[in-house]
Parts: sequence; C-alpha cells; structure tokens
Amino acid sequence: MATVLSWLPFASVLADSGPPVPVRVGSHDGYGRVVFDLPTRTDYQITQQGQQVVVRFTGDMTIGSAAGVPHNVLGITGGASQAELTVAPGTSLRDWRLGDHVVIDIWDHGAAQTTQPAAPQLPRQDTSSHPPEATRPVNGVLAAEAAT
Repeated sequence: MATVLSWLPFASVLADSGPPVPVRVGSHDGYGRVVFDLPTRTDYQITQQGQQVVVRFTGDMTIGSAAGVPHNVLGITGGASQAELTVAPGTSLRDWRLGDHVVIDIWDHGAAQTTQPAAPQLPRQDTSSHPPEATRPVNGVLAAEAAT
C-alpha cells in the first residue's frame, strides 16, 4: 500500500500534462521552419549558444517529437516544457507567435535580412462574427450582387 501511495504524486503530474504538444516541420528555400502547436497561448523563451537552441515554455506540458528535421536543423528533441534544436552553423533564427502556435524559422547564413518568410500554413478556423461572403458588403454592394 505504501508503494502505491508513493507513486500517486507522479501519476497526477503525468495526468495533468496532457498529450504531447505536436511539433511540425517544413523545409523552404533558404530556411527551415519548426512550429509548436500549443494547447493555449503560452509564453516562451529562446536561448541560443552556438548551434544549440533551447525553447522553454511556461506551464506543465510535454513537447512531442517532430516527424523529421527541416532545412538548417540537425536535430530536434522534445521534453518537459522545452524543446532543444541543433541548428546548422552560421544560421540565424526568427521566431514569432501565431495564435496558439510558436513558429521558428532557421535561415541560411545572411538570408534572414534579405528575404521574408512565407506565411505559415496552419489550419484556419472561422471564429469571426463576419457574415458569409455572399452577404458581406463590398463597397456598399453585397458580394453576391457585385458578382452579377
């Protein structure tokens, strides 16, 4: 009985963390992209020492594994509220938040200053209160009327 009771705190920690946070990757001309699909808007911090990049997230979560590695990334490891990336020498990072997603681009040497990234391809959810396109006014005319 004492053994079972001693494991209860660990079991509750595991139960609270939920499923692993999905990590998606993509390779593009001049850069690789890593996207963390967080359960809610979560604060994060990035530190880099040479080729090692650590992304720390607030909250109790487990960062999952990526299905592969994108351009300019040599390795990705998930873990308890953080992920570690090993990036190619001479690359530069650009990160931002897009809703509940944290996006990190790893650019070829010198490319980040001259090129803008493609917009992230994330599933779109229509949570707006706008009316459907056919009834939305366009320059004072309904879109359905403007098409005729």
